Amino acid sequence: MRITCNVCGSKSIIQSTKDAMPGYAKFYCICTNPKCSHSFVASWSYEKTLNPSLQQTNDLLIDMVQRMEPAQQKKLIRQLNLSL
Repeated sequence: MRITCNVCGSKSIIQSTKDAMPGYAKFYCICTNPKCSHSFVASWSYEKTLNPSLQQTNDLLIDMVQRMEPAQQKKLIRQLNLSL
């Protein structure tokens, strides 16, 4: 990915990145032109899905439940039994 300085148009270097949330990140950048040296924050985000994930909803749920602590799993099972 290339980020250019919006002041002089020169190539910029990403000094650090912060993932604000899944699918969105902030890039802290500085211009490589010594006569400019503009520092700025740029952002990146997902726009849209072109093809949905091959992982099905059931697979996602099973994976999430398996990663839970045993006490959390039991609590979830009790909650599901009450609502069914």
